[in-house]
Amino acid sequence: RIETLMSSRAECIGFLLIDIDDFKEINDQFGHQAGDRFLIRFGQEISDAVRTSDFVFRYAGDEFVVVLQICDEVSLMNTAERLRQKIEELTVSWQGHSLHSTISIGLALSNDAVRNGEELMRIADDALYRAKNSGGNSSVLG
Repeated sequence: RIETLMSSRAECIGFLLIDIDDFKEINDQFGHQAGDRFLIRFGQEISDAVRTSDFVFRYAGDEFVVVLQICDEVSLMNTAERLRQKIEELTVSWQGHSLHSTISIGLALSNDAVRNGEELMRIADDALYRAKNSGGNSSVLG
């Protein structure tokens, strides 16, 4: 699917790999239905925050991918930071409780050297790993 998205883009794409920080704690403390509610709202918030020409999809568990029509690092980082701040402010109500979390984001940008989805995913995954290891709630460009 990523390859299809890349081949349909004229020049380049920005790629965000997003992981919900400490999502397991929501499931453990409030149950999987609460976690599901949070994931649904999270997905809606991310989708609403990007353009209709961009793509948001759940990758695995509590990881999401956003594919953007962005060709420069500054715009990509600004978008990632805007999304990070939006989720930091997100509150999801669940049976009298307020569910909160933050996100870590690994960023990758296609260019002449990086033209396939597998390589973009690897770069974003490495950057996400660095974001998580720095304490989370951050965006790191790969």
